[in-house]
Amino acid sequence: MRENTQNIKKNSICVINTLPYRKLKEVEREIEVDRKFFGIDFPEVFDSLSGKEIKSYKLVDEKGEEIPAEITYLGTGFSYELPNDKFRKPYFANKIKIRFSLELDSFEKKILSLVEGQSSFESKEMEENIVENAYYRIEIKDKASLDIYDKTNQITYKDVLTIEDTGDIGNEYIYRQSSDKLRIVGGKLIDKKIIRENDKTIIRLKEKFSLPEGAEDKLKDEQIRLNDITRRKANRSKTYVDMIIEKEIKIFDKKAPIEIKIRIKNVSKDHRMRVLFGHDLKTDKVFAESIFECVKRKAYAPETWKNPDYSQNFNRYVQVMDNDKRGFGVSALGPAEYEMVEDEGLFITLFRSVGELGDWGYFPTPDAQLIKDELRDMEFDFYFDSFKEDIDRNRRDILKARVDFFSLNLLDKNDKDISLTIPKIDLGDNLFSTIFRNEEGEAFLRIFNPSPYSKAIDISTDEYDILARNKIKDGPFGEIPPFEIKTFRLEL
Repeated sequence: MRENTQNIKKNSICVINTLPYRKLKEVEREIEVDRKFFGIDFPEVFDSLSGKEIKSYKLVDEKGEEIPAEITYLGTGFSYELPNDKFRKPYFANKIKIRFSLELDSFEKKILSLVEGQSSFESKEMEENIVENAYYRIEIKDKASLDIYDKTNQITYKDVLTIEDTGDIGNEYIYRQSSDKLRIVGGKLIDKKIIRENDKTIIRLKEKFSLPEGAEDKLKDEQIRLNDITRRKANRSKTYVDMIIEKEIKIFDKKAPIEIKIRIKNVSKDHRMRVLFGHDLKTDKVFAESIFECVKRKAYAPETWKNPDYSQNFNRYVQVMDNDKRGFGVSALGPAEYEMVEDEGLFITLFRSVGELGDWGYFPTPDAQLIKDELRDMEFDFYFDSFKEDIDRNRRDILKARVDFFSLNLLDKNDKDISLTIPKIDLGDNLFSTIFRNEEGEAFLRIFNPSPYSKAIDISTDEYDILARNKIKDGPFGEIPPFEIKTFRLEL
């Protein structure tokens, strides 16, 4: 996609914060710094571009101020244009990838350009085992896990990112641990890199995790005989395989959630793999997202609960808070469940590998083992941040951090200007739901307050009904009542 804007510089991109919150985010984008259209002379065109000397570039904003950016030459590649009034136009281009961090206000747009010069971006590898900023002190452990000391609350979250694996002889409906109760907690750290950049530190860990290749053959017999999962006796296989797990952790200098990526290539069947966010917080409850609300749930199973597993539905986030209102929140997309385990902490399920659907018959589901080439490669991302008293702000922060900025390349030959007037909006700790257009093409903003308390907001536009058809009340508005969903008209 491209935005047409007058008088922009060559080699420019536009970066847009599509959320009504100020936030810090890393951006990656490819830019074509040289291009040549071709016909039958394509070999000569390719050679002329690929042999061309690449200049040194730096990234600047509209005021000419530099933004430190990693600039990587990607080589010469093919692309094309599809004009409205002509046939296709193929070309070769020299491409550069840029990577940088940017902080933008609510709905803010910035135009950035590559200009000749030396980038001030710095990247160096460190040998230390400890990473620190103004908010956290992070120590790397032997099992590719972290001890995170929270400077604000003066408490330590231990064994964070430890991987747990157990046998799973259940079905797609219900988890059931293998009869031998074999539980593997943590692998072996085999590689570590700590990279310091201008505004953040990146930790890259590689872990070798040894686990059984699957369940023993007895499980298939029990499945075919339609043995109820509570009566199954299958153990895990005695044959072990090695799984390589990669973890990347980004810690910004500024106050922002810690960004975590976990990459896995599954090599085993009939198992469940979880990640731990260890803590010693004294609490009997957790806070988790439901539809347009935050639900307070019991952290641990009641005495009447018979299932040895007490996993609960995970939507986008879960938060843990003690009686002193100290705690942390974790957001993710993809994981389906979490469980609080006493004396250990919060576990979030990464995936389950199971071989049958379940219910009233034997219905094999080999793809649900997640072992095929196109299914075994998985990546999970988490955003972790602690809080003191303000659980609502933490909820907002770990959710907004998930959304990337929208970026697009700009044409350098334009004859018109496209601009929008974005109203000034401060949502406070209320949560953004969506921006949409109604049947008449009018723009609307939907937000909600999942808290039991009224939350401040600063918005001057009018409120409409849930279908965005009829106006309910004139603006401005200064607060959102507890547990309410609001729809506001946007004058763009």
